[in-house]
Amino acid sequence: MIKTLQMEILKLKRTNIALMATIIPLFAVFQGAMFVSSNNGQLDFDLWNTLFIGSMSQFSSLIFPITITVIIAMITRVEHSGNGWKQLLTMPVKREDVYFLKLIIGIFTIIYSVFIFCIGMIAIGIWFGGNDSIPIHLMVVRPFIALIASMPVIAMQFYLSFRFSHIGIPLAFGAGLSLPSMLIANSTKYWIYYPWTYPIVSTMTETFGVGEKGWIMYSICFVSFVIIISAGLLRFRTKDIL
Repeated sequence: MIKTLQMEILKLKRTNIALMATIIPLFAVFQGAMFVSSNNGQLDFDLWNTLFIGSMSQFSSLIFPITITVIIAMITRVEHSGNGWKQLLTMPVKREDVYFLKLIIGIFTIIYSVFIFCIGMIAIGIWFGGNDSIPIHLMVVRPFIALIASMPVIAMQFYLSFRFSHIGIPLAFGAGLSLPSMLIANSTKYWIYYPWTYPIVSTMTETFGVGEKGWIMYSICFVSFVIIISAGLLRFRTKDIL
Protein backbone atom coordinates (compact mmCIF):
# COMPACT_ATOMS: atom_id res chain seq x y z
CA MET A 1 0.00 0.00 0.00
CA ILE A 2 2.93 2.32 0.71
CA LYS A 3 4.25 1.79 -2.81
CA THR A 4 0.81 2.60 -4.19
CA LEU A 5 0.75 5.79 -2.13
CA GLN A 6 4.18 6.79 -3.41
CA MET A 7 3.02 6.15 -6.96
CA GLU A 8 -0.10 8.28 -6.46
CA ILE A 9 1.91 11.17 -5.03
CA LEU A 10 4.38 10.95 -7.90
CA LYS A 11 1.56 11.17 -10.45
CA LEU A 12 0.05 14.19 -8.73
CA LYS A 13 3.39 15.99 -8.76
CA ARG A 14 3.01 16.17 -12.53
CA THR A 15 -0.25 18.09 -12.16
CA ASN A 16 -1.03 21.60 -10.88
CA ILE A 17 -3.08 20.35 -7.95
CA ALA A 18 -0.77 21.81 -5.28
CA LEU A 19 -0.75 25.15 -7.07
CA MET A 20 -4.55 25.20 -7.35
CA ALA A 21 -4.97 24.21 -3.69
CA THR A 22 -2.72 27.13 -2.75
CA ILE A 23 -4.07 29.85 -5.03
CA ILE A 24 -7.85 29.33 -4.92
CA PRO A 25 -8.35 29.97 -1.16
CA LEU A 26 -6.26 33.14 -1.42
CA PHE A 27 -9.04 34.72 -3.47
CA ALA A 28 -11.17 34.63 -0.31
CA VAL A 29 -8.32 36.18 1.68
CA PHE A 30 -8.07 38.95 -0.92
CA GLN A 31 -11.80 39.54 -0.56
CA GLY A 32 -11.33 39.84 3.19
CA ALA A 33 -8.53 42.36 2.71
CA MET A 34 -10.79 44.47 0.47
CA PHE A 35 -13.55 44.26 3.08
CA VAL A 36 -11.17 45.48 5.79
CA SER A 37 -9.99 48.36 3.59
CA SER A 38 -13.54 49.50 2.91
CA ASN A 39 -14.56 49.39 6.59
CA ASN A 40 -11.35 50.70 8.15
CA GLY A 41 -11.87 53.88 10.11
CA GLN A 42 -15.40 53.22 11.31
CA LEU A 43 -16.10 53.81 15.00
CA ASP A 44 -16.98 50.18 15.74
CA PHE A 45 -14.24 48.77 13.52
CA ASP A 46 -12.88 45.41 14.69
CA LEU A 47 -10.01 44.32 12.46
CA TRP A 48 -10.03 40.58 13.08
CA ASN A 49 -13.81 40.21 13.05
CA THR A 50 -14.10 42.32 9.90
CA LEU A 51 -11.39 40.30 8.20
CA PHE A 52 -13.09 37.07 9.22
CA ILE A 53 -16.50 38.11 7.92
CA GLY A 54 -15.10 39.39 4.64
CA SER A 55 -12.99 36.29 4.03
CA MET A 56 -15.22 33.57 5.44
CA SER A 57 -18.40 34.76 3.71
CA GLN A 58 -16.65 34.29 0.37
CA PHE A 59 -14.70 31.19 1.36
CA SER A 60 -17.51 29.13 2.89
CA SER A 61 -20.15 29.98 0.29
CA LEU A 62 -18.18 29.69 -2.95
CA ILE A 63 -14.39 29.40 -2.79
CA PHE A 64 -14.18 26.34 -0.54
CA PRO A 65 -16.78 24.22 -2.37
CA ILE A 66 -15.09 25.06 -5.66
CA THR A 67 -11.70 24.19 -4.14
CA ILE A 68 -13.07 20.79 -3.13
CA THR A 69 -14.56 20.28 -6.59
CA VAL A 70 -11.31 21.12 -8.40
CA ILE A 71 -9.05 19.08 -6.10
CA ILE A 72 -11.15 15.92 -6.26
CA ALA A 73 -11.68 16.22 -10.02
CA MET A 74 -7.94 16.63 -10.64
CA ILE A 75 -7.07 13.59 -8.51
CA THR A 76 -9.34 11.30 -10.53
CA ARG A 77 -8.61 13.00 -13.84
CA VAL A 78 -5.12 11.53 -13.73
CA GLU A 79 -6.62 8.06 -14.21
CA HIS A 80 -9.46 9.00 -16.55
CA SER A 81 -7.02 10.33 -19.12
CA GLY A 82 -4.67 8.13 -21.12
CA ASN A 83 -6.12 4.75 -20.04
CA GLY A 84 -4.89 5.39 -16.51
CA TRP A 85 -7.43 3.05 -14.91
CA LYS A 86 -6.45 0.21 -17.21
CA GLN A 87 -2.77 0.64 -16.41
CA LEU A 88 -3.37 1.06 -12.67
CA LEU A 89 -5.76 -1.82 -12.12
CA THR A 90 -3.70 -4.33 -14.07
CA MET A 91 -1.05 -3.90 -11.39
CA PRO A 92 -1.09 -6.10 -8.25
CA VAL A 93 -3.02 -3.58 -6.14
CA LYS A 94 -6.38 -3.88 -4.45
CA ARG A 95 -9.15 -1.69 -5.73
CA GLU A 96 -10.03 -0.76 -2.16
CA ASP A 97 -6.49 0.52 -1.64
CA VAL A 98 -6.66 2.65 -4.78
CA TYR A 99 -10.07 4.04 -3.83
CA PHE A 100 -9.21 4.98 -0.27
CA LEU A 101 -5.74 6.27 -1.10
CA LYS A 102 -7.22 8.73 -3.57
CA LEU A 103 -9.80 9.75 -0.99
CA ILE A 104 -7.13 10.25 1.68
CA ILE A 105 -4.91 12.23 -0.68
CA GLY A 106 -7.89 14.37 -1.64
CA ILE A 107 -8.82 15.07 1.99
CA PHE A 108 -5.24 15.95 2.96
CA THR A 109 -4.97 18.27 -0.03
CA ILE A 110 -8.21 19.96 1.05
CA ILE A 111 -6.84 20.28 4.61
CA TYR A 112 -3.73 21.90 3.14
CA SER A 113 -5.96 24.37 1.29
CA VAL A 114 -7.79 25.25 4.52
CA PHE A 115 -4.42 25.73 6.22
CA ILE A 116 -3.36 28.15 3.47
CA PHE A 117 -6.59 30.07 4.01
CA CYS A 118 -5.91 30.34 7.75
CA ILE A 119 -2.32 31.47 7.26
CA GLY A 120 -3.47 33.98 4.63
CA MET A 121 -6.03 35.55 6.96
CA ILE A 122 -3.55 35.79 9.83
CA ALA A 123 -0.90 37.32 7.56
CA ILE A 124 -3.36 39.91 6.23
CA GLY A 125 -4.51 40.73 9.76
CA ILE A 126 -0.93 41.34 10.91
CA TRP A 127 -0.21 43.37 7.77
CA PHE A 128 -3.17 45.64 8.59
CA GLY A 129 -1.77 46.18 12.07
CA GLY A 130 -3.50 43.52 14.12
CA ASN A 131 -1.32 43.85 17.20
CA ASP A 132 -3.86 42.28 19.53
CA SER A 133 -3.81 38.57 20.19
CA ILE A 134 -4.92 36.59 17.15
CA PRO A 135 -8.43 35.12 17.67
CA ILE A 136 -7.64 31.49 16.95
CA HIS A 137 -11.30 30.50 17.24
CA LEU A 138 -12.01 32.69 14.19
CA MET A 139 -8.82 32.41 12.17
CA VAL A 140 -8.20 28.67 12.61
CA VAL A 141 -11.03 26.79 14.34
CA ARG A 142 -13.89 28.11 12.20
CA PRO A 143 -12.23 27.27 8.85
CA PHE A 144 -11.66 23.69 10.00
CA ILE A 145 -15.29 23.51 11.14
CA ALA A 146 -16.10 24.35 7.52
CA LEU A 147 -14.05 21.32 6.52
CA ILE A 148 -16.11 19.03 8.78
CA ALA A 149 -19.34 20.56 7.52
CA SER A 150 -18.23 19.92 3.93
CA MET A 151 -18.09 16.15 4.33
CA PRO A 152 -21.23 15.56 2.21
CA VAL A 153 -19.82 17.78 -0.54
CA ILE A 154 -16.49 15.94 -0.49
CA ALA A 155 -18.26 12.57 -0.69
CA MET A 156 -20.55 13.59 -3.55
CA GLN A 157 -17.75 15.15 -5.57
CA PHE A 158 -15.58 12.10 -5.00
CA TYR A 159 -18.34 9.80 -6.22
CA LEU A 160 -19.06 11.90 -9.32
CA SER A 161 -15.39 12.28 -10.18
CA PHE A 162 -14.98 8.49 -10.17
CA ARG A 163 -18.29 7.90 -11.93
CA PHE A 164 -17.78 10.18 -14.92
CA SER A 165 -14.67 10.28 -17.09
CA HIS A 166 -15.45 13.76 -18.41
CA ILE A 167 -14.07 16.27 -15.91
CA GLY A 168 -16.67 18.82 -16.89
CA ILE A 169 -19.50 16.90 -15.21
CA PRO A 170 -18.22 17.00 -11.59
CA LEU A 171 -16.92 20.53 -12.13
CA ALA A 172 -20.27 21.77 -13.41
CA PHE A 173 -22.11 19.93 -10.63
CA GLY A 174 -19.93 21.35 -7.86
CA ALA A 175 -19.77 24.89 -9.18
CA GLY A 176 -23.46 25.00 -10.09
CA LEU A 177 -24.64 23.91 -6.64
CA SER A 178 -22.22 26.28 -4.91
CA LEU A 179 -23.60 29.42 -6.56
CA PRO A 180 -27.00 29.60 -4.78
CA SER A 181 -25.67 28.42 -1.41
CA MET A 182 -25.57 31.87 0.21
CA LEU A 183 -29.13 32.57 -0.91
CA ILE A 184 -30.42 29.26 0.44
CA ALA A 185 -28.46 29.69 3.68
CA ASN A 186 -30.65 32.70 4.42
CA SER A 187 -33.69 30.44 4.53
CA THR A 188 -34.18 29.18 8.07
CA LYS A 189 -36.46 26.45 6.73
CA TYR A 190 -34.65 25.01 3.71
CA TRP A 191 -30.91 25.33 4.36
CA ILE A 192 -30.79 22.00 6.22
CA TYR A 193 -31.74 20.19 3.00
CA TYR A 194 -28.89 21.72 1.03
CA PRO A 195 -25.42 20.47 2.14
CA TRP A 196 -23.66 23.26 0.24
CA THR A 197 -24.95 25.66 2.91
CA TYR A 198 -23.40 23.71 5.79
CA PRO A 199 -19.96 25.39 5.65
CA ILE A 200 -21.67 28.79 5.76
CA VAL A 201 -24.07 28.27 8.64
CA SER A 202 -21.54 26.29 10.70
CA THR A 203 -18.85 28.97 10.54
CA MET A 204 -20.82 32.22 10.45
CA THR A 205 -23.01 31.37 13.42
CA GLU A 206 -23.49 35.02 14.38
CA THR A 207 -25.23 35.64 11.05
CA PHE A 208 -26.91 32.29 10.44
CA GLY A 209 -28.34 30.85 13.63
CA VAL A 210 -27.98 27.07 13.48
CA GLY A 211 -29.92 26.55 16.68
CA GLU A 212 -31.33 23.11 17.40
CA LYS A 213 -30.67 22.00 13.83
CA GLY A 214 -26.95 21.90 14.55
CA TRP A 215 -26.91 18.29 15.71
CA ILE A 216 -29.05 17.33 12.69
CA MET A 217 -26.58 19.00 10.34
CA TYR A 218 -23.52 17.25 11.76
CA SER A 219 -25.37 13.93 11.87
CA ILE A 220 -26.19 14.33 8.18
CA CYS A 221 -22.55 15.19 7.50
CA PHE A 222 -21.16 11.97 8.98
CA VAL A 223 -23.95 9.62 7.90
CA SER A 224 -24.08 10.89 4.31
CA PHE A 225 -20.29 10.75 4.04
CA VAL A 226 -20.23 7.09 5.09
CA ILE A 227 -23.16 6.15 2.84
CA ILE A 228 -21.90 7.93 -0.29
CA ILE A 229 -18.30 6.76 0.11
CA SER A 230 -19.50 3.19 0.70
CA ALA A 231 -21.76 3.32 -2.36
CA GLY A 232 -18.87 4.64 -4.41
CA LEU A 233 -16.59 1.85 -3.20
CA LEU A 234 -19.19 -0.79 -4.06
CA ARG A 235 -19.54 0.59 -7.56
CA PHE A 236 -15.76 0.88 -7.97
CA ARG A 237 -15.25 -2.73 -6.92
CA THR A 238 -17.90 -4.12 -9.27
CA LYS A 239 -17.59 -1.82 -12.27
CA ASP A 240 -15.57 -3.17 -15.17
CA ILE A 241 -13.12 -0.34 -15.76
CA LEU A 242 -10.62 -2.34 -17.74
